[in-house]
Amino acid sequence: MILKDINNRFSRKGIDQLIESGYKITQLGAGSAEIVNLQNNTALINAFNEIPEAYGPVAYMARALSKPKVRMYEGSINDLGKEITKHDILNLINRPNAMQSWHELVQQLFAYRFVTGNSYLNAFVPTGMKPKRLFVLPSQYMAVQVSKMEADQNNFDEDFRFNEIVKYILKYGKQLNIDADKVLHSRAINLD
Repeated sequence: MILKDINNRFSRKGIDQLIESGYKITQLGAGSAEIVNLQNNTALINAFNEIPEAYGPVAYMARALSKPKVRMYEGSINDLGKEITKHDILNLINRPNAMQSWHELVQQLFAYRFVTGNSYLNAFVPTGMKPKRLFVLPSQYMAVQVSKMEADQNNFDEDFRFNEIVKYILKYGKQLNIDADKVLHSRAINLD
């Protein structure tokens, strides 16, 4: 897919191809763009919720991935040493947020990844403090804002992997901007 024209600008044909592939790109000021994956995420979520043949396998795999217990040890991988039973990380895992257990959070995280191809885990970190809560963000309402990596670039790199992610944006009713370093974005393999 060729996204840029000979003047290193996004070509209309390239943008049309990207949109046909299920993406929406909005050019923002100060050399950044917002990329929204629109691959019928809402329709996929509805199918997951309403069609037992879609719900069953995804729910089964998500439950299976949430079952292992998380434990901490003070040794190395070759010599585990003593188990650590009290730690801030274990507190976060035991109660990631007021609404979910660790198993529910992991199930939701993997269900979004299996259904939409993307999952977003957000660590709520008060200024100057350690992470206090973990939340799974609904992938059908997420957008990624990228900017140019090099100050002398005129436009975005045609391969978005080389553009810096500035922030993640949750658009549901209101817009919530989340620093990129507070989100673990997991993407399913796509060979297309």
